[in-house]
Amino acid sequence: MKQELIIHRSCGNYAYIVGHNEAEILLQVGKDDFKKVEIIYFDQYLIHEIKDMEVGQKEMKEVAQTEYCSYYRVRVKPPRNRLGYYFKLTSNDGSVTFFNEMGCVEQADSKDLKNFFISYLNQEDCVQVPEWAKDGVCYQIFPDSFSTDDGKVSSKTPESQYELRGGTLKGITKRLDYLKDLGITAIYTTPIFKANTSHRYETVDYMEIDPRLGTKEDFKTLVDCAHQRGIKVILDAVFNHTSSHFFAFEDVLENQEKSIYKEWYYINEFPISRKDYPLKYETFASVADMPKLNTHNSEVEEYLLDVVAYWTKNFNIDGWRLDVANEIGLTFWRKFREIVKQINPEAIIIGESWNDSYRYLQGDTFDSVMNYPLRTWLFGLLAKYSLDRSLDQYQIDIIKFQNKYEEFTIRYPKPIFDVLLNLMGSHDVPRIRTYFEDERIIHLITAMQLTLSGFPCIYYGDEIGLGKITNCNLEGNRVAMCWDKEQNIEVFNYYKHLIQLRHEHVALRRGDLEFLETTNSSVLAYKKYTKKEAIIVIANVSDRREKYVIEESSETQVQLYGETPLDKTYLEAFEVKIIKIY
Repeated sequence: MKQELIIHRSCGNYAYIVGHNEAEILLQVGKDDFKKVEIIYFDQYLIHEIKDMEVGQKEMKEVAQTEYCSYYRVRVKPPRNRLGYYFKLTSNDGSVTFFNEMGCVEQADSKDLKNFFISYLNQEDCVQVPEWAKDGVCYQIFPDSFSTDDGKVSSKTPESQYELRGGTLKGITKRLDYLKDLGITAIYTTPIFKANTSHRYETVDYMEIDPRLGTKEDFKTLVDCAHQRGIKVILDAVFNHTSSHFFAFEDVLENQEKSIYKEWYYINEFPISRKDYPLKYETFASVADMPKLNTHNSEVEEYLLDVVAYWTKNFNIDGWRLDVANEIGLTFWRKFREIVKQINPEAIIIGESWNDSYRYLQGDTFDSVMNYPLRTWLFGLLAKYSLDRSLDQYQIDIIKFQNKYEEFTIRYPKPIFDVLLNLMGSHDVPRIRTYFEDERIIHLITAMQLTLSGFPCIYYGDEIGLGKITNCNLEGNRVAMCWDKEQNIEVFNYYKHLIQLRHEHVALRRGDLEFLETTNSSVLAYKKYTKKEAIIVIANVSDRREKYVIEESSETQVQLYGETPLDKTYLEAFEVKIIKIY
């Protein structure tokens, strides 16, 4: 037993409130150190008040295992919203150890103040995410490159970010039936507010739709038509910075130190100019046209929260994706969440945060973030087959992938982990076909994207093979959508099939995940399961035919889609099979 690896805190991802008057508790221990882990829980006041008060005892379930640690989780409901608890650990030799705030002890008592406590299960502290996102499949749209009012956008490569392809809001509305046919349940568009560039990440006016995209009426029609088809609409907003042509910053440029808006930004010294180098004001990155807002300023805060309330309430949107969210303080995001959830409790809030997002995912700010780490690991798993050697630095084997994924599953509260936005491409990173040209590899990655836990997001055009000949640059990510679907029908049908499987099987959408042992180091297998069904995904990540055996209970009847049960123990190169268990 490795005592130094036994870790618990009565907060954060180790202890949080879920559902109605329930708590989920997580415990870390050394890998394979214990054959049984239990929680002893009680109400500390009832223990003192009532003689022989019943104490709850529940076995915890192992939910993750990394190279050195095992993780156990359990959900408990205390008698009167006050929760005291400690752990009972049974070693493989049958010896028993208890664990409380003092560490490992030979004896523990429910009346001891050295136990762990959640003083009161306040409902307002409950970790809640929109239920629809657990069942959803999202689709990201770059509006300028998607569809014009009457069909196709220009395929000409823009010479700069100020040149447009002509996509519009009416064009998106025109393609909703296409998205419905694909199986999409939510769309998220990059910014649509008035701006000067094609990407619109430098907002000139937050209260107006960019006239080149359309009108507010066009947007209202888009939302209404999407809702009629069961499709949610998520807006992208930039509150970290504005355009240098935003009214407040233009006033600062004109009036310098006398401007009433000078505290809206981070000005290091006056006078300032867009042409100064180095810049005398803070920006996003080092972009002169993107001055950073001071969101700690009460006037800025009030202005932006009014913007949020206006679009959430008047246009019935279903959520927000927040650009450069990790450069803005938590105080602002907590107020942001309160405003959004008051108007629409089921609206989803997705932050842009590329790395460890623990501080944003405690249930009081974001519901989700863009899950770039998963993309890195999946690409790393197949990096040696990439067209681009830049992926070599991320190369990992199956064991490393499993360890990273398992550690990731316990990093955030489970309800939040279940709706992380799983993306393989976006407006900010190269498309999947920039890295891989073998369609079997792309199919394999896509299958894992749509069967691993989370809220999958398809980048527009990936479902028809867009991006095969693009370079690793932003314009390559934002190429014109091709509407000649018949030329790419096999790719489209593969995406559609996987999405349909996800919609049909609750285990793929909401099931717990367990990695399965195989006899081949090139074959990855995992099971997604609920009490009613389970799905096994088997993936060969090598470029040759592989034989394997899965360590799966013989008591379970296994049926292979379109084939015989698991008597075929071979996978072709880069093949993936999805198997349903009854």
